[in-house]
Amino acid sequence: MFRNTLLSFGTLALLGMGSPAFSQDNGSDAQSSAAGDPLQVVSLLDVAELEFSPDPERMDDWNEWPATWAHDFFLVVDGSGTPTHCEPFDLSKQSELSARLCADLLANSRARILRGFSLGGRQGIMLLNKQPFVSLPGIGPDTATTVPLFSVELAPEAFTDYAPMTQAESVGTPGIEPIEPEVKPTYPRNAVGERQQGSSGVLLLISSEGEVISCRPIETSGFARLDNASCIYAIEHLKFDTSGVPMGHFAPFNMLQRITWRINE
Repeated sequence: MFRNTLLSFGTLALLGMGSPAFSQDNGSDAQSSAAGDPLQVVSLLDVAELEFSPDPERMDDWNEWPATWAHDFFLVVDGSGTPTHCEPFDLSKQSELSARLCADLLANSRARILRGFSLGGRQGIMLLNKQPFVSLPGIGPDTATTVPLFSVELAPEAFTDYAPMTQAESVGTPGIEPIEPEVKPTYPRNAVGERQQGSSGVLLLISSEGEVISCRPIETSGFARLDNASCIYAIEHLKFDTSGVPMGHFAPFNMLQRITWRINE
C-alpha cells in the first residue's frame, strides 16, 4: 500500500506520502542494443548531468556535426553512469561521422546521477543536443574548450515504465511515520508551464535514523519530470520517525510513497 502525507505550499499542492525497449512511442526508431536485446531504460531527466571530455582528435568531427536545436543523440548509461549504448536520435543521420561521435561519447563521457536515485536494476537514458552556443559573443573556436553538448527533455511520457517491485519490497515496514519537512517542495518550472499534473508512486529505502537512502519511481504520474522530481524531493528533504518500527524489522526499511503534483487554479 502507498502511504500519503499532505504538504501544501503557495498555490501548489504536493500530496506526499520496468522500462520499455526503445520504441516509436518514446520518440525513437531504435529498437535494440548492439547485441540485439531490447534496451530496458528509464528517463534520467533532471536527475543526471553529462560530464564529457571529448577526444581532441575528434574535435574536427564535432565541429562538422551541425549545432542546432534539433535532438542529436540517445545515450544509455548503467547505474554508475557509465555509457553502454549510443545512437543518433534520427536514424536517418546514421553515418561514419555519427559513429565516430558516438564512440567518443562512449569512451569519454559519464552521467553524474543524483546520489540515491535508483534505476531498479535497469539502465538510464539521456537525450543529448549539440546546442549552437558557439555563436554567442565570447564563445567560439578560440575560446571553447569543450563541445556544447547538453541533456535535453525527452517526450514527457517517454521511458516511464519502471522496474516492478520485488515481493520483499512490496511488503514495506510498519511503524514508520513521516516528519514534517522543513523545506517546501518546488514545482518543476517546465512542468508548470506545460500543465503537467499527476501522482507518482516511489519506493524509498530508509535508514534506522529515518534518512532516505534511495528512491526509485514505481508508478508513473504520466510524466518523467514529475516522477523524478518526487525522488529528488524525497532524497533531499524527507525524513521519518522509525522509533515505532516493531522488533524483528531491520534497517534499511522499505516504504512506498505516493506524491501527487497538482496545480491549484
